[in-house]
Amino acid sequence: PGKFACFTKTGSHFLYVGLEEVIYGESTSYNTVRSFKPKGGCSYAIFDKFETKICITNYESIQIYDLTGNLLCRTENPGKSQSLLWCVNNTLWAACWLGTLQVYDWSEQNSLLLSKTLPEVHTNFLTLRMSYDERVVLTGGEEGLIKMWDSRSVEVLFTFRGHEGYVNDIRFTVDPNLFVSSGDDSTIRVWRWQISQNEEHAKIVADIDEDIKHVEISPSGDKISIFGADTTAIEGICLSSRTAFPSIPIYSDQPTGSILMTQFSSDGSYIFALNEHGSVFKGHLASQKIEREFTSSDAGAVNFIWASPFSEKLIFGYPSGDLQI
Repeated sequence: PGKFACFTKTGSHFLYVGLEEVIYGESTSYNTVRSFKPKGGCSYAIFDKFETKICITNYESIQIYDLTGNLLCRTENPGKSQSLLWCVNNTLWAACWLGTLQVYDWSEQNSLLLSKTLPEVHTNFLTLRMSYDERVVLTGGEEGLIKMWDSRSVEVLFTFRGHEGYVNDIRFTVDPNLFVSSGDDSTIRVWRWQISQNEEHAKIVADIDEDIKHVEISPSGDKISIFGADTTAIEGICLSSRTAFPSIPIYSDQPTGSILMTQFSSDGSYIFALNEHGSVFKGHLASQKIEREFTSSDAGAVNFIWASPFSEKLIFGYPSGDLQI
């Protein structure tokens, strides 16, 4: 069963992460290039900055492979890292259990050296993101705080306060000084920051009467989709006008159910929504209509979707481990 996926910057290859296996795939031929089955299963996997290596973590170890499948390095994982971020200066950031942040240095001798351990950064990590210009890293936790870090010095620049309860998701926009967060307090917040003036700015742009679990930003950075525990329609916000765009109601012969994931098409004109019953809906923003419904196939109900930001490709994942592109 799939947990998440990520594409290379060009969209030519992708990683698909399951409970026990990581698939390195080729996007145009739809072929599996390599399969990795690390001991202890899979918690998270990413490409390195130059997309020549694959880094996989679980509660036992952090493992780095080259693209041909050779194991370059295996390091014990005392912090039980839950997610990873390959940062500047060949450093690997690991968000660990109980809110600990660990930073590793990658050497030319194919080894990971633990350089910093920062305990209790959060009560528990929920998200870890780097800005597009790679200057800063954002972390969010269960206590409602968002911390901004200098990606080179690993020092906290700002602490953003505003959410009450869990910070469920953080997304950078194409504007390097603007990011979006969502939380269990039923708010979407757009934050503007400036290092030079050492100021924090926050503006609430939506107040949704439900627990908002995630936000998804369109490839152009001008729209976000939102969904939570009780969301049954496609909803979102236009960042330029700071207003919600009209919701797209989902009508189906099948049970509708809550939306679990959304993805934008590469041009931002469509949103794909996956509901709890495994159906996927293609919503057109301009007409506010559902144009297509993908229902369960022979492989079962869909439990994961991922849209390439570079081309009109959509990955479906199934509990059986099968993929459809």
